[in-house]
Amino acid sequence: MFDYVIALCAGSNANSSKKEADISRVDNGDGNLCNDMLSELSLLKESNKLMENELKEMQERYSEMSLKFAKVEGERQK
Repeated sequence: MFDYVIALCAGSNANSSKKEADISRVDNGDGNLCNDMLSELSLLKESNKLMENELKEMQERYSEMSLKFAKVEGERQK
């Protein structure tokens, strides 16, 4: 999506009618559509990266807890 918005804002001639239709559909009338969209996408990308890192940490904690549980369960069954 990020690449599409960059291409949309760059104004390349390929698919220009589709791009114009997309712009008119989401234009909020302030004239800074591309800047607004790029800023929002940048923020969303940063937020996504933070959530990915948080998910990795949660997966690591889950793996550690699973390993501890397996060890305790193994000891219990001896």
